[in-house]
Amino acid sequence: MYSANAPAGKNRLLIPLLSVVLLVVVVWTFLPSLDGQFLFMDDQPYVVENAHVKDGFTRANAVAAFTSLGNSNWHPVTWLSHMLDCQIYGLNPKGHHLTNILIHACNVMLVFLVLRKLTGATWLSWTTAVLFGIHPLRVQSVTWICERKDVLSLFFWLLTIWAYACYVEATTAKAKKTKYFYGLTFLFLVLGLMSKTMLVTMPFVLLLLDYWPLNRWQKESTWRLVKEKLPFFIPIILTSILSYKAQQLGGMTEEMGNLTFLYRVENAVVAYTLYLGKLFWPVDLCMFYPHPGKWPTLAVIGATLLVLTVSALAFLLRKRIPYLFVGWFWYMGTLVPVIGLIQLGSQSMADRYTYIPIIGIMMVLVWGTYELTLRWKQQAVILSTALAVLTTACIARTQAEIPYWKDDVTVWRRAIAVTKNNYVAEYVLGLMLWESSQPGDALDHLYTSIRIKPDYAPAHKYLGNVLLELRHFPDALEHYKIALAATPKEASAWRDCSVVCFDMGRLNEALGYCHKSLEIETNAEVQNLTNLIVHHQALAKQQNAELRAALKKEPGRVELINNLAWFLATSLSDDERNGNEAIQLATRACELTQNHPACVNTLAAAYAETGQFDKAIATSDLACSLAEKAGDEQSLKGYQATREYFRRHEPCYEMSTYNKLPDKP
Repeated sequence: MYSANAPAGKNRLLIPLLSVVLLVVVVWTFLPSLDGQFLFMDDQPYVVENAHVKDGFTRANAVAAFTSLGNSNWHPVTWLSHMLDCQIYGLNPKGHHLTNILIHACNVMLVFLVLRKLTGATWLSWTTAVLFGIHPLRVQSVTWICERKDVLSLFFWLLTIWAYACYVEATTAKAKKTKYFYGLTFLFLVLGLMSKTMLVTMPFVLLLLDYWPLNRWQKESTWRLVKEKLPFFIPIILTSILSYKAQQLGGMTEEMGNLTFLYRVENAVVAYTLYLGKLFWPVDLCMFYPHPGKWPTLAVIGATLLVLTVSALAFLLRKRIPYLFVGWFWYMGTLVPVIGLIQLGSQSMADRYTYIPIIGIMMVLVWGTYELTLRWKQQAVILSTALAVLTTACIARTQAEIPYWKDDVTVWRRAIAVTKNNYVAEYVLGLMLWESSQPGDALDHLYTSIRIKPDYAPAHKYLGNVLLELRHFPDALEHYKIALAATPKEASAWRDCSVVCFDMGRLNEALGYCHKSLEIETNAEVQNLTNLIVHHQALAKQQNAELRAALKKEPGRVELINNLAWFLATSLSDDERNGNEAIQLATRACELTQNHPACVNTLAAAYAETGQFDKAIATSDLACSLAEKAGDEQSLKGYQATREYFRRHEPCYEMSTYNKLPDKP
């Protein structure tokens, strides 16, 4: 069964049969991912909350696919595929998952067909394809809906290589279709780049394939081989500029912008070895691997020695073992765009980044194993058995990994379980738990996130949102200010501070934050808050003047004394509040009325304004008791509500109603 090439007479039926087997095995392996939901990270902004995508195909949406730099990416073909899904399935995640599975299955079949076309080795190509297709490292690319760009980019990557192989074949035969296949190569490359810029290394991979298995280096000049690839750099340069601009606009280049180039190189070298480790022992896979900043010196030295040693061997043995040379440098080269030399985001590595690169290593392993065992008498039996065992193990491990991607809470609990100091996972899990009404656990994870990384702005921002909703205003403001210090160019950071200052009755400070926010970005909500603050300040100033004028005319009138005391204790405008004067006036009102409940309640509010919350609570208890004895149930309810402020160590300000939770970070 197991040989490098299948008998020629059987190929006509064998190739379609092997292709169908690949499709069935891959689809069956990943079928459990249909139970997954849309995830908060990227699935929501890419599909669920993206008006252009969820509305399906329209002319305006198609134009937006090509002109938008939103969500830190420029990939119009990917956007169009998501639109098509929404057109067919709506927002049913099963349909979106199914599309990913089917494209991946087609990719696996193409790996087989393209490698066979390049090498003529049917069984080696098929083995490479099946091991690639069902490996657990594929789970992230296939089961995460937003990674449509991954599966699409490989689809066009493989079609580009197929078209190029046809072009080389036509060139060798001096056929008329040379320009046609060259044009197809260019077209598929462009479509791939518009799916994901991972294809920027394609010209170099084509040069590797020219060395082996196409063997053009021995027959043609190096300059000719390079020259025919030069036009490919035009779309590569253009899409790279657009993609980098999109990443900049999305803030992806800033989060770890303080990393020195040396640290980035160290991370790259370590990542090369870690990806190989996960290929051979695919455990502890997860959504997000945090960047450590600086790796331990021994890890860097060991990884560097491994990479340099294998690279040197691959180069020195390129004539004897050409597949080692091509496969290894395919792996090394195709990882360059995502290896972290230009740091995008705060991850050190990602399983999805191996989707294209690992094919090179698979080729080395399959071809190398075949050649090393050529002299074995039972080679076919032994290798077929080994393949069956490996296939079974990969399928079992992959299907065990898929359930970790079923929903947000499961995804991020898994990330925390298999990594250390994962502040991003702690933050997102805290956010998800708060959204699912688990406030205690949510706060624990949010505080853990900022304990691990004290300057992590998203966690501070969302923690501020949570504390604002819980009416813990001073703590909310503290976290908002930390987030603001880390992201001073974000209008929303200034807005958050203005919102909580408004609720704290610090209108002057709130107004200052509003002006800063509006200087960065016009926002209707912030403008409305600005107008509301100005209105309250003017109204409070007028009320203060009117109350004092009335009291001046009738200095002994208890209602006026109590009203002015209440105003000075509870006015939303910090310019007009005066807690100490409110205590004096409220005390006088209590004496004149022999502790009327309303006057006692005013005194409690005055104590709270000056921060004397124990006195405020005790005085409020008295007001409630007096109202209850008098049978005044309506006033009693009001006093009890006011007392809740004091128990939270919070003053009671009138019109303190602007406490809407801001948008999620």
